Amino acid sequence: PDGGAVPFTRVQQRYEAYGKYAARVLAGVEAFRALKGAVDNGSWASVASDDTKYNLRAMGLLANGLMASENNGPGNVLFLTRWYVNECALDIGDVAKAADKAQAAAAWERGRKAI
Repeated sequence: PDGGAVPFTRVQQRYEAYGKYAARVLAGVEAFRALKGAVDNGSWASVASDDTKYNLRAMGLLANGLMASENNGPGNVLFLTRWYVNECALDIGDVAKAADKAQAAAAWERGRKAI
């Protein structure tokens, strides 16, 4: 019924979500970018796929604060966003498990596209 539009959420709700999670999300994106350096210098195997520095939980919570209203609850747009966050988490794990540099780089690139 909404034509795929982002659901309405109160400005106050979005403001509070940015206040709580924006810094952690930006730090997580920077940590993910730094992962490219580990791939490039050959140390991707030492990457901890469950490291909290990627702030994937904060990414999901920010999405929730921006796209889930009290009236409508979570919708398809939010579920899709959470799916992309999950895909990024899986791709970080794939980087850590990669057998060679090409596989690690391919996994990192998939994660970059997901973010």
